[in-house]
Amino acid sequence: MGWKELAASLFASLVTLGWPVAVVVIVLVLLGKFRAEFAALIGRLRKAKWAGAGLDLHFEERVAEVEESAEQVVVEEKIPEAPPAPRSSTIEPVAAMILAYEKLGTQLADLYEAVRPHKTWPQARKNPDGSVQSTAHHLNQLTREGMISLGAFNVISELRHLRNAVVHGRVLPDAAQAAQFLDAADDMQRYIAEQTRKVEGSMFDAALDADSTRD
Repeated sequence: MGWKELAASLFASLVTLGWPVAVVVIVLVLLGKFRAEFAALIGRLRKAKWAGAGLDLHFEERVAEVEESAEQVVVEEKIPEAPPAPRSSTIEPVAAMILAYEKLGTQLADLYEAVRPHKTWPQARKNPDGSVQSTAHHLNQLTREGMISLGAFNVISELRHLRNAVVHGRVLPDAAQAAQFLDAADDMQRYIAEQTRKVEGSMFDAALDADSTRD
């Protein structure tokens, strides 16, 4: 059946069956005739959605996993316990997550600055061209130098991805998800603070100085 015959048949259905039934018939006919094309289209849409959203499709699961991973890092690294950070009961979840990650970035910059005297690094908040360095840059640099463990690196990287999903509006977290994110961020803040204390307390000085002689 060509397009003209198909159109004529569908028009006849509209007249004899009425709109509601005719619409159902049209959909069924089109699905039957162009099933392969519809399947390919749906596949492309799913692929595009996955590429655009990525981990956002499993945001709830990822937040729970990163909270658990952060707890594991502080236990394995024997990070001292600390009283829970005070939290406002009225702060909006998106704002809370953004602020928590910004604080994490500030602490990474502080650790970077503590290590910098032993290295030929530029200032933490500026590249040689004067542009501001990113939190990801500090994280990568400190991990390469052994100041950040691989487990902590993975947690902080995941927090960055989750935070970006929220900032770009791909996910709207609820209060429970934000609380899990904040718990993980608190653990990483404790971890970074302990690493900074060790550097400032000269526990890492010998290793850092030895690395500097090889640079």
